[in-house]
Amino acid sequence: MRGTKKDEKMAGTRVISYKEALEIVKNKFSYTNIEEAGLEASVGRVLAEDLRAKVSVPPFDISSMDGYALAAVDSASDEEVSHYVWVNTGDRIPEGMERVVKFEDVIEDTVEKKGKLILKHKPRKWENIRKKGEDIAEGELILKKGTMIDSLKIVSLRNCKIERVKVYKRPRVAVIATGDELGNEITPSNDLMLSLFLQQWGCEVKNYPVLKDREEEIRAALENLEGFDLILTTGGTSKGRKDLMRKVVSKIGKIHFHQTRIKPGRTAFFGEIYSGIYSENYSKIYSKVSKVRSKIYSNSKNSKKLTPIFCLPGNPPACLAAFMLYVRPAVLKMTGSEEFTFKATISEIFSPSKSTRFILLSFDGERAIPLKGGFFRSLLAANSYLILEEGREIKKEETAEIHPLINLPSQGA
Repeated sequence: MRGTKKDEKMAGTRVISYKEALEIVKNKFSYTNIEEAGLEASVGRVLAEDLRAKVSVPPFDISSMDGYALAAVDSASDEEVSHYVWVNTGDRIPEGMERVVKFEDVIEDTVEKKGKLILKHKPRKWENIRKKGEDIAEGELILKKGTMIDSLKIVSLRNCKIERVKVYKRPRVAVIATGDELGNEITPSNDLMLSLFLQQWGCEVKNYPVLKDREEEIRAALENLEGFDLILTTGGTSKGRKDLMRKVVSKIGKIHFHQTRIKPGRTAFFGEIYSGIYSENYSKIYSKVSKVRSKIYSNSKNSKKLTPIFCLPGNPPACLAAFMLYVRPAVLKMTGSEEFTFKATISEIFSPSKSTRFILLSFDGERAIPLKGGFFRSLLAANSYLILEEGREIKKEETAEIHPLINLPSQGA
Protein backbone atom coordinates (compact mmCIF):
# COMPACT_ATOMS: atom_id res chain seq x y z
CA MET A 1 0.00 0.00 0.00
CA ARG A 2 1.37 3.39 -0.97
CA GLY A 3 1.61 6.28 1.45
CA THR A 4 0.43 9.85 0.93
CA LYS A 5 1.81 12.01 -1.85
CA LYS A 6 3.71 14.03 0.72
CA ASP A 7 5.33 10.90 2.15
CA GLU A 8 6.16 9.54 -1.27
CA LYS A 9 8.15 12.57 -2.37
CA MET A 10 11.69 13.11 -1.29
CA ALA A 11 14.40 14.42 -3.58
CA GLY A 12 12.00 13.95 -6.47
CA THR A 13 11.26 10.26 -5.99
CA ARG A 14 8.58 8.11 -4.40
CA VAL A 15 8.79 5.96 -1.31
CA ILE A 16 8.98 2.30 -2.33
CA SER A 17 8.16 -0.93 -0.54
CA TYR A 18 10.66 -3.15 1.22
CA LYS A 19 10.20 -5.82 -1.45
CA GLU A 20 10.92 -3.38 -4.27
CA ALA A 21 14.01 -2.06 -2.51
CA LEU A 22 15.31 -5.53 -1.70
CA GLU A 23 14.97 -6.57 -5.33
CA ILE A 24 17.03 -3.54 -6.38
CA VAL A 25 19.73 -4.45 -3.86
CA LYS A 26 19.92 -8.09 -4.92
CA ASN A 27 20.18 -7.16 -8.59
CA LYS A 28 23.11 -4.84 -7.91
CA PHE A 29 25.34 -7.35 -6.14
CA SER A 30 27.15 -10.49 -7.24
CA TYR A 31 29.86 -12.76 -5.88
CA THR A 32 33.23 -11.24 -5.16
CA ASN A 33 36.24 -12.83 -6.87
CA ILE A 34 37.46 -16.31 -5.98
CA GLU A 35 40.88 -17.09 -4.53
CA GLU A 36 42.70 -20.10 -3.14
CA ALA A 37 43.58 -20.11 0.56
CA GLY A 38 45.26 -22.40 3.06
CA LEU A 39 43.06 -23.97 5.71
CA GLU A 40 43.93 -21.58 8.52
CA ALA A 41 43.40 -18.57 6.26
CA SER A 42 40.03 -19.92 5.14
CA VAL A 43 38.38 -19.77 8.59
CA GLY A 44 35.37 -17.48 8.39
CA ARG A 45 35.39 -17.63 4.58
CA VAL A 46 32.77 -19.14 2.26
CA LEU A 47 33.58 -22.03 -0.06
CA ALA A 48 33.45 -21.31 -3.77
CA GLU A 49 33.57 -25.00 -4.70
CA ASP A 50 32.26 -28.39 -3.63
CA LEU A 51 34.85 -30.37 -1.67
CA ARG A 52 35.39 -34.12 -1.92
CA ALA A 53 37.62 -36.21 0.32
CA LYS A 54 41.01 -37.00 -1.22
CA VAL A 55 41.46 -40.06 1.01
CA SER A 56 39.28 -42.29 3.14
CA VAL A 57 38.98 -41.60 6.86
CA PRO A 58 40.29 -43.68 8.44
CA PRO A 59 42.71 -44.45 5.57
CA PHE A 60 42.87 -48.16 6.57
CA ASP A 61 41.39 -50.47 9.21
CA ILE A 62 42.51 -49.25 12.65
CA SER A 63 42.06 -50.38 16.23
CA SER A 64 39.68 -48.36 18.39
CA MET A 65 41.05 -49.93 21.60
CA ASP A 66 44.30 -50.96 23.26
CA GLY A 67 44.38 -54.75 23.12
CA TYR A 68 45.08 -57.72 20.92
CA ALA A 69 44.12 -58.09 17.27
CA LEU A 70 42.87 -61.62 16.67
CA ALA A 71 43.22 -63.67 13.52
CA ALA A 72 40.32 -64.97 11.48
CA VAL A 73 41.55 -68.56 11.84
CA ASP A 74 40.48 -68.72 15.49
CA SER A 75 36.89 -69.89 15.85
CA ALA A 76 34.39 -67.38 17.17
CA SER A 77 33.58 -69.79 19.98
CA ASP A 78 37.17 -70.25 21.13
CA GLU A 79 38.13 -68.52 24.35
CA GLU A 80 41.73 -69.59 23.94
CA VAL A 81 43.47 -68.05 20.94
CA SER A 82 46.93 -68.50 19.52
CA HIS A 83 46.96 -65.98 16.64
CA TYR A 84 47.15 -62.44 17.99
CA VAL A 85 49.12 -59.19 17.80
CA TRP A 86 49.22 -56.35 20.33
CA VAL A 87 47.77 -53.08 18.97
CA ASN A 88 47.41 -49.60 20.42
CA THR A 89 44.43 -47.38 19.79
CA GLY A 90 44.78 -45.98 16.27
CA ASP A 91 47.22 -48.66 15.08
CA ARG A 92 46.75 -50.23 11.69
CA ILE A 93 45.16 -53.67 11.88
CA PRO A 94 47.61 -56.30 10.58
CA GLU A 95 46.56 -58.29 7.55
CA GLY A 96 44.52 -61.36 8.42
CA MET A 97 43.21 -59.93 11.70
CA GLU A 98 39.47 -59.27 11.98
CA ARG A 99 38.68 -58.28 15.57
CA VAL A 100 40.30 -56.68 18.62
CA VAL A 101 39.90 -57.89 22.18
CA LYS A 102 40.29 -55.18 24.80
CA PHE A 103 43.18 -55.63 27.19
CA GLU A 104 40.66 -55.75 30.06
CA ASP A 105 38.97 -58.80 28.49
CA VAL A 106 42.13 -60.93 28.70
CA ILE A 107 42.94 -62.91 31.85
CA GLU A 108 46.12 -61.15 32.92
CA ASP A 109 48.01 -64.10 34.38
CA THR A 110 47.63 -65.98 31.10
CA VAL A 111 48.79 -63.21 28.81
CA GLU A 112 51.19 -64.69 26.30
CA LYS A 113 51.45 -67.83 28.44
CA LYS A 114 52.64 -70.65 26.23
CA GLY A 115 51.90 -68.48 23.17
CA LYS A 116 48.18 -68.32 23.86
CA LEU A 117 45.64 -65.87 25.30
CA ILE A 118 42.76 -66.84 27.56
CA LEU A 119 39.84 -64.49 26.97
CA LYS A 120 37.12 -63.39 29.36
CA HIS A 121 35.06 -62.37 26.37
CA LYS A 122 35.48 -63.22 22.68
CA PRO A 123 34.73 -60.12 20.54
CA ARG A 124 32.49 -60.25 17.48
CA LYS A 125 33.92 -59.97 13.99
CA TRP A 126 35.18 -56.41 13.36
CA GLU A 127 34.49 -55.45 16.97
CA ASN A 128 36.76 -52.63 18.20
CA ILE A 129 37.93 -52.00 14.63
CA ARG A 130 37.22 -48.85 12.63
CA LYS A 131 36.98 -49.92 9.01
CA LYS A 132 38.65 -48.00 6.19
CA GLY A 133 36.34 -45.19 5.05
CA GLU A 134 33.91 -45.84 7.90
CA ASP A 135 33.85 -42.14 8.75
CA ILE A 136 34.42 -40.58 5.31
CA ALA A 137 34.94 -42.40 2.02
CA GLU A 138 37.47 -41.29 -0.57
CA GLY A 139 35.72 -39.12 -3.18
CA GLU A 140 32.73 -38.45 -0.92
CA LEU A 141 31.17 -34.97 -1.07
CA ILE A 142 31.96 -33.51 2.34
CA LEU A 143 31.20 -29.78 2.02
CA LYS A 144 29.09 -27.92 -0.48
CA LYS A 145 29.80 -24.66 -2.22
CA GLY A 146 28.45 -21.85 -0.05
CA THR A 147 29.55 -23.38 3.26
CA MET A 148 31.22 -21.06 5.75
CA ILE A 149 34.46 -22.62 7.00
CA ASP A 150 34.97 -22.81 10.76
CA SER A 151 37.62 -24.33 13.03
CA LEU A 152 35.81 -27.68 13.37
CA LYS A 153 35.51 -28.12 9.62
CA ILE A 154 39.23 -27.40 9.26
CA VAL A 155 40.02 -30.49 11.38
CA SER A 156 37.96 -32.75 9.10
CA LEU A 157 39.41 -31.22 5.94
CA ARG A 158 42.96 -31.81 7.11
CA ASN A 159 42.17 -35.45 7.86
CA CYS A 160 40.82 -35.73 4.31
CA LYS A 161 44.23 -34.46 3.07
CA ILE A 162 42.76 -31.17 1.84
CA GLU A 163 45.21 -28.34 2.50
CA ARG A 164 43.96 -25.56 0.22
CA VAL A 165 40.45 -24.54 -0.80
CA LYS A 166 38.81 -22.07 -3.17
CA VAL A 167 36.90 -19.38 -1.29
CA TYR A 168 35.21 -16.11 -2.11
CA LYS A 169 37.38 -13.11 -1.45
CA ARG A 170 36.45 -11.18 1.62
CA PRO A 171 34.37 -8.16 0.57
CA ARG A 172 36.21 -4.98 1.52
CA VAL A 173 33.84 -2.61 3.30
CA ALA A 174 34.40 0.98 4.41
CA VAL A 175 32.38 2.18 7.41
CA ILE A 176 32.00 5.90 8.18
CA ALA A 177 29.88 7.54 10.88
CA THR A 178 28.79 11.16 10.44
CA GLY A 179 27.40 13.74 12.84
CA ASP A 180 28.53 16.83 14.74
CA GLU A 181 27.07 15.36 17.93
CA LEU A 182 29.23 12.21 17.89
CA GLY A 183 32.20 12.18 20.22
CA ASN A 184 30.88 15.04 22.31
CA GLU A 185 27.65 14.27 24.13
CA ILE A 186 26.84 11.13 22.15
CA THR A 187 29.09 8.05 22.13
CA PRO A 188 29.59 6.70 18.58
CA SER A 189 28.39 3.10 18.46
CA ASN A 190 26.76 2.50 15.09
CA ASP A 191 30.08 2.13 13.28
CA LEU A 192 31.28 -0.38 15.89
CA MET A 193 28.05 -2.38 15.65
CA LEU A 194 28.19 -2.55 11.86
CA SER A 195 31.89 -3.41 11.77
CA LEU A 196 31.56 -6.32 14.19
CA PHE A 197 28.65 -7.80 12.27
CA LEU A 198 30.51 -7.44 8.98
CA GLN A 199 33.60 -9.13 10.38
CA GLN A 200 31.47 -12.04 11.62
CA TRP A 201 30.07 -12.34 8.12
CA GLY A 202 33.52 -12.69 6.56
CA CYS A 203 34.16 -9.11 5.44
CA GLU A 204 37.36 -7.12 5.65
CA VAL A 205 36.35 -3.87 7.32
CA LYS A 206 38.03 -0.48 7.56
CA ASN A 207 36.61 2.10 9.97
CA TYR A 208 37.17 5.77 9.29
CA PRO A 209 37.10 8.71 11.73
CA VAL A 210 33.75 10.34 12.41
CA LEU A 211 32.92 13.03 9.86
CA LYS A 212 31.40 16.37 10.77
CA ASP A 213 28.22 17.53 9.05
CA ARG A 214 30.11 19.44 6.37
CA GLU A 215 29.32 18.80 2.72
CA GLU A 216 32.90 19.37 1.56
CA GLU A 217 34.34 17.05 4.20
CA ILE A 218 31.86 14.26 3.51
CA ARG A 219 32.28 14.52 -0.25
CA ALA A 220 36.06 14.54 -0.10
CA ALA A 221 36.09 11.52 2.23
CA LEU A 222 33.79 9.48 -0.02
CA GLU A 223 35.66 10.40 -3.19
CA ASN A 224 38.96 9.34 -1.64
CA LEU A 225 37.76 5.82 -0.86
CA GLU A 226 39.37 3.34 -3.21
CA GLY A 227 39.45 -0.43 -3.53
CA PHE A 228 36.25 -1.14 -1.62
CA ASP A 229 33.41 -3.43 -2.63
CA LEU A 230 30.92 -1.61 -0.43
CA ILE A 231 30.65 1.64 1.52
CA LEU A 232 28.44 2.16 4.58
CA THR A 233 27.70 5.47 6.25
CA THR A 234 25.55 6.27 9.26
CA GLY A 235 23.78 9.54 9.96
CA GLY A 236 22.64 12.44 7.81
CA THR A 237 19.81 10.67 5.97
CA SER A 238 16.79 12.61 7.21
CA LYS A 239 15.46 16.07 6.22
CA GLY A 240 17.30 18.31 8.66
CA ARG A 241 19.63 21.12 7.67
CA LYS A 242 22.63 18.98 8.58
CA ASP A 243 21.38 15.85 6.80
CA LEU A 244 23.65 15.99 3.77
CA MET A 245 24.11 12.42 2.58
CA ARG A 246 21.51 12.49 -0.21
CA LYS A 247 22.89 15.74 -1.52
CA VAL A 248 26.47 14.45 -1.54
CA VAL A 249 25.72 11.03 -3.05
CA SER A 250 23.54 12.51 -5.79
CA LYS A 251 26.44 14.78 -6.81
CA ILE A 252 29.12 12.07 -7.02
CA GLY A 253 27.02 9.13 -8.13
CA LYS A 254 23.40 8.05 -8.30
CA ILE A 255 20.70 6.99 -5.87
CA HIS A 256 18.68 3.85 -6.58
CA PHE A 257 16.10 4.37 -3.86
CA HIS A 258 15.63 7.30 -1.50
CA GLN A 259 13.19 6.04 1.11
CA THR A 260 11.41 2.76 1.78
CA ARG A 261 8.43 1.67 3.79
CA ILE A 262 10.29 0.02 6.66
CA LYS A 263 10.01 0.74 10.36
CA PRO A 264 12.37 1.77 11.79
CA GLY A 265 14.90 2.83 9.15
CA ARG A 266 12.61 4.55 6.66
CA THR A 267 15.19 7.18 5.63
CA ALA A 268 17.95 4.71 4.71
CA PHE A 269 18.89 4.84 1.04
CA PHE A 270 21.04 2.98 -1.45
CA GLY A 271 23.11 4.18 -4.38
CA GLU A 272 26.48 4.05 -6.10
CA ILE A 273 29.29 6.58 -6.16
CA TYR A 274 32.45 7.19 -8.16
CA SER A 275 35.25 7.00 -5.60
CA GLY A 276 39.04 6.98 -5.67
CA ILE A 277 39.04 10.07 -7.88
CA TYR A 278 41.04 12.48 -5.78
CA SER A 279 44.25 12.28 -3.78
CA GLU A 280 44.27 11.67 -0.03
CA ASN A 281 45.08 15.33 0.51
CA TYR A 282 42.13 16.48 -1.53
CA SER A 283 40.05 17.53 1.47
CA LYS A 284 42.83 19.91 2.54
CA ILE A 285 42.90 21.69 -0.79
CA TYR A 286 39.20 21.44 -1.55
CA SER A 287 38.57 25.17 -1.60
CA LYS A 288 41.48 25.81 -3.98
CA VAL A 289 40.35 23.37 -6.64
CA SER A 290 36.59 23.73 -6.41
CA LYS A 291 36.55 25.67 -9.67
CA VAL A 292 38.01 22.77 -11.63
CA ARG A 293 36.11 20.08 -9.72
CA SER A 294 33.43 19.58 -12.37
CA LYS A 295 35.96 19.06 -15.14
CA ILE A 296 38.07 16.61 -13.12
CA TYR A 297 35.00 14.70 -12.01
CA SER A 298 33.47 14.40 -15.47
CA ASN A 299 36.76 13.15 -16.91
CA SER A 300 37.41 10.70 -14.07
CA LYS A 301 34.04 9.08 -13.49
CA ASN A 302 34.00 7.37 -16.87
CA SER A 303 37.13 5.39 -15.98
CA LYS A 304 36.23 4.64 -12.35
CA LYS A 305 34.15 1.81 -11.01
CA LEU A 306 30.92 2.67 -9.30
CA THR A 307 31.00 1.54 -5.68
CA PRO A 308 27.73 0.60 -3.95
CA ILE A 309 26.89 2.72 -0.91
CA PHE A 310 24.27 2.28 1.79
CA CYS A 311 23.53 5.40 3.79
CA LEU A 312 21.92 4.34 7.05
CA PRO A 313 20.16 6.50 9.65
CA GLY A 314 22.08 7.72 12.67
CA ASN A 315 19.38 6.60 15.09
CA PRO A 316 20.71 3.23 16.37
CA PRO A 317 17.45 1.20 16.12
CA ALA A 318 16.84 2.52 12.59
CA CYS A 319 20.47 1.91 11.66
CA LEU A 320 20.34 -1.73 12.76
CA ALA A 321 17.00 -2.34 11.04
CA ALA A 322 18.12 -0.97 7.67
CA PHE A 323 21.45 -2.77 8.01
CA MET A 324 19.81 -6.16 8.53
CA LEU A 325 17.08 -5.61 5.95
CA TYR A 326 19.32 -4.37 3.13
CA VAL A 327 23.04 -4.72 3.85
CA ARG A 328 22.88 -8.30 5.10
CA PRO A 329 21.32 -9.61 1.84
CA ALA A 330 24.00 -7.73 -0.11
CA VAL A 331 26.80 -9.33 1.92
CA LEU A 332 25.19 -12.75 1.57
CA LYS A 333 25.24 -12.29 -2.20
CA MET A 334 28.86 -11.14 -2.28
CA THR A 335 30.13 -13.97 -0.10
CA GLY A 336 28.15 -16.71 -1.83
CA SER A 337 26.18 -17.48 1.33
CA GLU A 338 22.50 -18.25 1.67
CA GLU A 339 19.96 -16.73 4.02
CA PHE A 340 19.04 -18.87 7.00
CA THR A 341 15.79 -18.75 8.94
CA PHE A 342 14.10 -20.95 11.49
CA LYS A 343 10.60 -21.23 12.85
CA ALA A 344 9.51 -19.91 16.21
CA THR A 345 6.29 -19.30 18.09
CA ILE A 346 5.73 -15.54 18.40
CA SER A 347 4.43 -14.64 21.85
CA GLU A 348 2.55 -11.47 20.90
CA ILE A 349 -0.08 -10.21 18.47
CA PHE A 350 0.87 -7.91 15.58
CA SER A 351 -1.77 -6.10 13.53
CA PRO A 352 -1.26 -5.32 9.83
CA SER A 353 0.82 -2.23 9.07
CA LYS A 354 1.55 -0.09 6.02
CA SER A 355 5.28 -0.61 6.64
CA THR A 356 7.54 -3.64 6.88
CA ARG A 357 8.62 -3.88 10.51
CA PHE A 358 11.93 -5.01 11.96
CA ILE A 359 11.35 -6.56 15.39
CA LEU A 360 14.10 -7.63 17.79
CA LEU A 361 13.42 -10.95 19.52
CA SER A 362 14.68 -13.07 22.37
CA PHE A 363 14.41 -16.69 21.23
CA ASP A 364 14.63 -19.54 23.76
CA GLY A 365 14.58 -22.42 21.30
CA GLU A 366 10.81 -22.55 20.94
CA ARG A 367 9.19 -19.18 21.63
CA ALA A 368 10.30 -15.76 20.47
CA ILE A 369 9.51 -12.78 22.67
CA PRO A 370 9.46 -9.32 21.02
CA LEU A 371 11.71 -6.93 22.94
CA LYS A 372 10.33 -3.57 24.03
CA GLY A 373 11.66 -0.56 25.86
CA GLY A 374 15.10 0.97 25.46
CA PHE A 375 17.11 -0.13 22.43
CA PHE A 376 20.40 -0.71 24.21
CA ARG A 377 18.72 -2.69 26.98
CA SER A 378 16.98 -4.76 24.31
CA LEU A 379 20.33 -5.56 22.70
CA LEU A 380 21.41 -7.32 25.89
CA ALA A 381 18.70 -9.96 25.35
CA ALA A 382 18.34 -9.95 21.55
CA ASN A 383 19.48 -12.98 19.56
CA SER A 384 17.14 -12.92 16.55
CA TYR A 385 14.69 -10.77 14.65
CA LEU A 386 11.44 -10.91 12.73
CA ILE A 387 10.77 -9.23 9.38
CA LEU A 388 7.05 -8.53 9.43
CA GLU A 389 6.16 -7.43 5.92
CA GLU A 390 3.56 -4.75 5.32
CA GLY A 391 -0.04 -5.91 5.44
CA ARG A 392 0.74 -9.05 7.40
CA GLU A 393 -0.64 -9.81 10.84
CA ILE A 394 0.51 -12.31 13.45
CA LYS A 395 -1.83 -13.89 15.93
CA LYS A 396 -0.73 -14.75 19.43
CA GLU A 397 1.33 -17.96 19.56
CA GLU A 398 1.44 -18.10 15.76
CA THR A 399 4.50 -19.70 14.15
CA ALA A 400 6.67 -17.51 11.94
CA GLU A 401 10.11 -17.58 10.36
CA ILE A 402 12.75 -15.57 12.20
CA HIS A 403 16.38 -14.69 11.49
CA PRO A 404 19.46 -15.16 13.67
CA LEU A 405 21.29 -12.04 14.79
CA ILE A 406 24.53 -13.71 15.76
CA ASN A 407 26.15 -14.96 12.58
CA LEU A 408 25.68 -16.17 9.05
CA PRO A 409 24.94 -19.91 8.96
CA SER A 410 27.03 -22.71 7.53
CA GLN A 411 25.44 -24.72 4.77
CA GLY A 412 26.99 -28.17 5.05
CA ALA A 413 26.80 -31.27 2.92
